[in-house]
Amino acid sequence: MLHSLRLYNTGFCFQREFLLAGGGRMVTVAIPVYVAVLQHPTAGTILFDTGYAGHYFDATQHFPFRMMSTILPVAIKAKWTIAAQLAASGIAPAEVQWIMLSHLHNDHVAGLKDFPSAKIVCKRSGYYDGMLRLSDFNQARKGFLPALLPDDFEARSTFIEDLPAMTEVPPFGPCVDFLGDGSILFIPLEGHCRGQIGALLTMADGRQVLLAADACYLSRSLRTGKGPPWITQLAADDPKAAQLTLDRLRQFGEAHPEVPVIPSHCGEAAYLYPEWFVEKPVYEGRPVAGVEEKG
Repeated sequence: MLHSLRLYNTGFCFQREFLLAGGGRMVTVAIPVYVAVLQHPTAGTILFDTGYAGHYFDATQHFPFRMMSTILPVAIKAKWTIAAQLAASGIAPAEVQWIMLSHLHNDHVAGLKDFPSAKIVCKRSGYYDGMLRLSDFNQARKGFLPALLPDDFEARSTFIEDLPAMTEVPPFGPCVDFLGDGSILFIPLEGHCRGQIGALLTMADGRQVLLAADACYLSRSLRTGKGPPWITQLAADDPKAAQLTLDRLRQFGEAHPEVPVIPSHCGEAAYLYPEWFVEKPVYEGRPVAGVEEKG
């Protein structure tokens, strides 16, 4: 089982909160971008996503990808990257053995090139069907930046479709036991992005955490069942599947209230489950996504 789990914030993007979930504020909020760092007794250091990094700016220099940084402004600093934060805690890039990618949107893969020796695991459908087969314009519209992927991405990747579905996790159905010991179960979370996965983690002391990626943006959606409005869903791979996934997350939460369900962009989550976070997200006095409910 896992020795430890820590969630780091790697930067912010900025959007009106009502575009993230039903009941959100009209105010523009700072949206954190989390990376989970896991320590496994035999597999070593494992990342769930890589968050923001300076490579994002290089990849958005030219049209049509420049539209992304115009429509959704970001704040990225070198010291915030997961590579820099790990180095500050004594973990070198070469010590990262695996990078699990929930999906291939830019804010989840921008740090990939900082870990040139890590093995990658993701969904083949998200890579080929979800991204590569789109035009440049549609890649930009859907949030993909192919230039963020290393040249040897395919050579370093294990595709989840090639791994056996070894266990059932209601209500999600068949799930992949990544390391074969029950410590990391890949959960299908389709809808937001083709091939999106979450990870149900089990710690050595028996506690569990479900990393929900972008199946919802705010923890509020897990309580209300209301995801993003239709205008936000225009960029989704399959809005109906996204709502079904949100419904399943809520069912899981109701059946397992002791298990934190942590979205990748919810500021409130750091207040709800502080034991898993390195620090609470703060950005220059601006309101942070979802935090109003916690005062």
